[in-house]
Amino acid sequence: MKLLIALALCALLGCAAGQDGGAPPEQRFIGKPVQRTALTDVGTREVKLTAYTGNLLFATEFEFKCVEAGAGCDAPAAGTTVSGVFVKGKSEASGTVEGLEPETLYDCYVITNDKKCGKPFRVETEPVLFLGGSLYACDIVKQISQDDEGMFKPTPKIKDCRLNPTTAEDNNDDVDVPPNSIVVQDGKVTFTYGGGVLSVGVYGVQTCTLTQAGTQITDCKEVLDQAGQGLTPYFLAGLQILGKQAYVTRPDAPDVLLCTIDKDGIFTDCDQTGPDEQAFTSLYASGDKMYLSGDDGVTVCSIEANGELSGCKMAYDSEMQSTPGTAIQGSNAYITSTETDTVLLCSVKSDGTFTGCESTGLQGDFVSPEFIIIQGSTAFVTNQGFNFVTLCPILESGELAGCQKVFFNAINAITAIAV
Repeated sequence: MKLLIALALCALLGCAAGQDGGAPPEQRFIGKPVQRTALTDVGTREVKLTAYTGNLLFATEFEFKCVEAGAGCDAPAAGTTVSGVFVKGKSEASGTVEGLEPETLYDCYVITNDKKCGKPFRVETEPVLFLGGSLYACDIVKQISQDDEGMFKPTPKIKDCRLNPTTAEDNNDDVDVPPNSIVVQDGKVTFTYGGGVLSVGVYGVQTCTLTQAGTQITDCKEVLDQAGQGLTPYFLAGLQILGKQAYVTRPDAPDVLLCTIDKDGIFTDCDQTGPDEQAFTSLYASGDKMYLSGDDGVTVCSIEANGELSGCKMAYDSEMQSTPGTAIQGSNAYITSTETDTVLLCSVKSDGTFTGCESTGLQGDFVSPEFIIIQGSTAFVTNQGFNFVTLCPILESGELAGCQKVFFNAINAITAIAV
């Protein structure tokens, strides 16, 4: 299974390590017969290298391989190796090493028949993207190209999506319920569900084990019994997990639950925390702050040592317009605004509140945007009531540009999203 994140070839002269929207990726000079190598693609499960030669008098063999980071050139190969021959004269060749693990560090080499390894490329492969509505596990692609001004900009894509990715040995039918919010953490995929076409009046939280290099899930089980906790069963929406504590929003209550996660992964001792009588659809943790998004704007709370939410105040007042999703990267905050079909870009103040909020991206990029996550230099946005996700590169300024829509053949609209 392939997941490429394209990283663009270097120019003929030396260049510094690539930065999103800036200089191209670093090239390596490893001596004759190879004069220059470039890291051209990096993905969830594969890495592509391109090597360039001088004017060769004879054909020369080469090998591309990746090893565990820090293990050295002579270490056993991780995944496949690629062998080939540089032809006589000036030549170039590309090779893709496959079968790597997601979110893992590797050193990748170009080795010629004189056994010169040179300096490796240190590469971290990408994670798996999970989408709710119907549960999908997808690979991400970022193809970086050079624009007319010589700037390298990523073009993100999604590929190789797997619907309801349970293992054949453990095909848990309960995964067919539409997830409302997903958290991927410590080898587990946890999601709230209920309220969709397939599960009207059925609400819960499930945790599954992530297996086979992020391609499948197994051992799914219920982890929150609202009635068993002495709570009136309500629709469950937002989910955030911090260590051994879980936060769940219940817009119909309305409240936020703080639960303890026991050794078996079950949510216990659930009680209300933070603001009450406000309907929140999602949660986003950033440092010691928790952001609660909903119909009236975004609320920010401090996370106390015991997990309680306190000192809650309005971070962004939407003036009664729905703002269901929030994500933060550095000093920038991104808010989805459903009624205006926009994503807002704000600056984050020292107290956690937002200022200077303006729309970003182009008109038509979003249709009732709902939830947003940021992975590296890409924003992924779901669109309420629709079966597509908008992918946007993030420029150095924080603006979203070059957005594109990815459509799915889903029974339900794409709602939850996580990596």
